[in-house]
Amino acid sequence: MIRMNRKKAFTLIELITVMAITAILLTIIFVPVIQGFQFTRAAQAFTDGQSRARTLIARLEREVGNATDVRDNNGDGGALNVVVPGQNGAPELVRLEGVKLDFYKPAEGDPAAFVTGPGGNRAYIDPDTGKADPTLRAPKGDPNFPAAGGQTLVRYFVGLRDPFATYNNPYDGLLMQRAGGRDNLFVLLRAEVPVYEWDAATTRYVVDADLFFDQDNDTDPTTRGPLLDDLNFFVPDGTLPGTYGGPVPGWDSPGVPNKDQMVRNWLSRAQVVTEVSRFDMIMPVYDRARRTVAYNGNVPQLVPLVRFQPTRISNEPAAGQLAVRTGEETFNADKVGPDVFRTDYGAWSNLFLRILPSLEPAAYGRGPGQRLAGDVKNGWASSGLGANQPYLIGRPRVGDNTSMYWIDPTVTNEAGGVEVFDVTQYLRDAGSGVPYAFSRAVAAANGRSGWLGNAAIVRDFIPVAPDPRGGRVTASFDVREMGDITAGVPTPFNSNMPFGPTGAALTPDTEVFGGTWDATGGQINTRFNVLWNQWNTLGLPGLPREDYAKRFLDLRLATMLDGTVGPLHPTLGFGRAAIVPGSEIVIGPDQRPGTTYGRPVRYTRVTQRPVGPNQYIINYVHQREPDWVALGVITPAEAATFYNPSNYVATDVRQVLLQAAYRAGYLELNSNKNEPIPAGNISVSYRFQFTEPNDIVAVDYDSSEVMEFVLTIRNYPQSNNPEPQSITLKGTSDVRNFIR
Repeated sequence: MIRMNRKKAFTLIELITVMAITAILLTIIFVPVIQGFQFTRAAQAFTDGQSRARTLIARLEREVGNATDVRDNNGDGGALNVVVPGQNGAPELVRLEGVKLDFYKPAEGDPAAFVTGPGGNRAYIDPDTGKADPTLRAPKGDPNFPAAGGQTLVRYFVGLRDPFATYNNPYDGLLMQRAGGRDNLFVLLRAEVPVYEWDAATTRYVVDADLFFDQDNDTDPTTRGPLLDDLNFFVPDGTLPGTYGGPVPGWDSPGVPNKDQMVRNWLSRAQVVTEVSRFDMIMPVYDRARRTVAYNGNVPQLVPLVRFQPTRISNEPAAGQLAVRTGEETFNADKVGPDVFRTDYGAWSNLFLRILPSLEPAAYGRGPGQRLAGDVKNGWASSGLGANQPYLIGRPRVGDNTSMYWIDPTVTNEAGGVEVFDVTQYLRDAGSGVPYAFSRAVAAANGRSGWLGNAAIVRDFIPVAPDPRGGRVTASFDVREMGDITAGVPTPFNSNMPFGPTGAALTPDTEVFGGTWDATGGQINTRFNVLWNQWNTLGLPGLPREDYAKRFLDLRLATMLDGTVGPLHPTLGFGRAAIVPGSEIVIGPDQRPGTTYGRPVRYTRVTQRPVGPNQYIINYVHQREPDWVALGVITPAEAATFYNPSNYVATDVRQVLLQAAYRAGYLELNSNKNEPIPAGNISVSYRFQFTEPNDIVAVDYDSSEVMEFVLTIRNYPQSNNPEPQSITLKGTSDVRNFIR
């Protein structure tokens, strides 16, 4: 009998059980391994992002610190448009602020080191090889010091890695469905380009049309030079529905650069300074729990992950510059205020300034609590911020237009006030040579507010002309900038200045004048002669004639060539007006015998009496007056009115002849009774200012001389992880070579 060996086998249940156990074991083993790889990738992504961010911040700080000029980064200067999918998938244009930064490198190499080849084309010489290199777009070599602005513009900006393809983010599924294919994210790029290039045909530098639209070629006469603030310079044609031709009408028309080619030119000269993949420089605003994006209609709300911005300087007290220097001493120099105020930094934007004027005395006089016109006023701050004293501010009026406003804090806040000076109009008119720029700026503000009818505002009036690039505020103006703006054909504004006629060249012994001292028509010689001859009949209490009878011109009352009065006039001018020391030019007839006798010459300022031929003494500010009551000139009851510089009676011999010598604008001439001034005119040009020593000028501004960089690196570690690693770093850089 044959016996069969039967082998034992696994049942199906046993196999299934083993497989289940094996799956569990593999899951237990491999899931942590896979998670470990994911954590490793995430950590690596974080490390890569942090390293890239640190490198970029350090590079930005170094390059901006070595620049000679950083362009204003506010508004269109730092904004760009980007194209992203809308809620319905159609492309939408979204404006991002502060994602573009332009600055100029210092001049490098020798700009004259070039050779001219066939056709007039010129090539710069490479100093490393000593040969002409046609690929060089600007001179190459060591920076030139002292630093001067070069021809090379460095631009950092946010743009698509491939601007000719649509945005593709296959990772997070926020702005679009997650899909395959290579990503096309927004990256940070850096380009170093020349703004101008040599044109052999015209033998001059012209706008580099490969990169910039030349605004000289359009039909708008107000636009000139390269279009540096094109919001769409990296957006090709046809990106949006319809025909998109950029911000300037006429793109791609005959003679106008092709927009697509211009984008390609930028792409070829720019380098990605983040990463070409997995790094995205935009982030949609979204609900993390529901992962839904916030939209305005069909347009998604985006947050740029890089921001270049000037540093905000708040309430910086501007330092006054000395108005009187050694060798230019003047009477009562303590009352001379600075006419220029400087801040620590220049390159201003978003300007807001406050002027806290020193306070007018409660009463003029020599008694307790009273002050004289020649005394230094108390500072505004000494009364405390809660004292509700009026002050002035400079802020935007409409758009980019800036005006000065008088603020009464008991009536309005700094959003209101009474407009007193159109700063923008003054700067525009003065810069373009429009006659009477100061008067036009005053009239423009008065036409909107009627402020000239308010005596308190006229008393506090302190106009200024800010210089944003230089970082300074100028509180003085040329007297020739005042005049009759209603005249059809204005007097040549460069000669409209105060003047006074000298009268006939006669002495007191030779002139026969039957009139009184106030009937001389302001003729300098004649008035002096009448005073000398009639001194004892003027009712002055025994004051010596030799000390008080002078040949002089009172610039407060002298009319200008067009018949208007100047800023120093006691009733029609501005109460704070004074003369900037050293700014005057006095022209009069030559008093010295010889061939030039009587011809116009420039007189010389002196500070000692007696004043000789072709010399003068001038009061820049009000002087300290004697005790007129003690001298018997006025009664105690007259003191408050007599000492007040805004009160003036043209028929009062005491004010006209005695007090004038202590007022700003008094110009004393040669008063030797035997040496009359030749017939002619004494003409005086000067700058007038409104600030006094205790005035405070405080400025709020953004300064492109100190740039801030806020950079967030958003790195997607892998395709199946929708949450990126984010690293944010901040840097600051002073522009060390900034040219004011």
